[in-house]
Amino acid sequence: MPVSLILLGGSVSGAVAGPGSIRSDGVLDFLNVQGSHIVSITIEIAETDKSRAKGLMGRPSLGITAGMLFIFERDDLRYFWMKNTPVSLDMIFVDQEKRIVHMVESTLPMSTQTYSSRFPVRYVIEVPAGFVKWFNIQTGMRIQWQRR
Repeated sequence: MPVSLILLGGSVSGAVAGPGSIRSDGVLDFLNVQGSHIVSITIEIAETDKSRAKGLMGRPSLGITAGMLFIFERDDLRYFWMKNTPVSLDMIFVDQEKRIVHMVESTLPMSTQTYSSRFPVRYVIEVPAGFVKWFNIQTGMRIQWQRR
């Protein structure tokens, strides 16, 4: 099985309002296992090699209901790092069925430590550290999103 290494933390193409903000590409909803809505976040979408490589690098802050959705063409193990990312993040790894399969909480800012999906995933969501605990996000929950 091929393995991809994404060295990131942030956003890319298009206008970004300020150093701590994200471009509003859409809204992503977290749903519990029964399908009920938990929380919605504004997302910036990273779906090109360039935007996925940049990720949230250089962003000094991120609102609690803001994040980045990384979209990949196929399922694979994913590896992220925090180099040039000054804010701690929670990383949420999601399979092709849009089900949360793994999470990493409170990553180390500005670090080259790698964080792995542990399972093949199609999507990764980066949100501010503490988001997972604050909204009680758990494996098995699902996501859905709409572009703007």
